[in-house]
Amino acid sequence: MQPDAARIRYLTTAFKFRARAQVGYVKIADPDAQFIVSKYSIPSEVDTLLLFQENTHEPLVRASMKELTMATLFEVLEAHQFLQLPRLSSQEVFNQV
Repeated sequence: MQPDAARIRYLTTAFKFRARAQVGYVKIADPDAQFIVSKYSIPSEVDTLLLFQENTHEPLVRASMKELTMATLFEVLEAHQFLQLPRLSSQEVFNQV
């Protein structure tokens, strides 16, 4: 059974990467989410992380586990925080690149 609200580890991850990523949470049991669930073949029995970059039709990274840990979330986002074709949007991003 899925919780009604996003878990604190997801919120913490979203907050940590707020300058570099837009984060969304989908409760797959919600009838309004069925389009997303079927489009990306998201399993209902495990937590799934989909990471998109330029191509929003297909995820760059798909991680599915019984329980996604903060370490896994941080590792995936750290490794993919820059686009394939970097676009400088601020001095902070320039300094990181």
